Amino acid sequence: MRLHIMFFLLVFIAASCKHSPPQTKNVRVHTSLPPHYPGGTAAWHNHVRSIIYRPKVDGRIYTGVVFLNFLVKTDSTVSDTQVVRGIHPTYDSLAVSILASSGPWVPATEKGQPVDARQAIRIVFPRLK
Repeated sequence: MRLHIMFFLLVFIAASCKHSPPQTKNVRVHTSLPPHYPGGTAAWHNHVRSIIYRPKVDGRIYTGVVFLNFLVKTDSTVSDTQVVRGIHPTYDSLAVSILASSGPWVPATEKGQPVDARQAIRIVFPRLK
């Protein structure tokens, strides 16, 4: 019984101590038109394919997906990039630099006006064939 109480207490403490990212003023998550890469998904995939590489780290090459979350501002710039789920610090940094090199994005719009909005994207490091 005592073990069960300790377990639930530990779970409760862990859940209440979760770190939540700081909220930026006037940033939208849901908009009528979300931010997107100029030219759409196909253009984004072409951009990634043109610069992605897979470095050897600790004698091995990793595969997987890096999930990023970032802010697209009304001036079309990308900022506040966060790695939501990564595969290795080197690959996570590479994914962030791929996003940073992508240039301006089309900002989100709400009622016809550009607004700051968060966007999520994934960068795939595929298996070698």
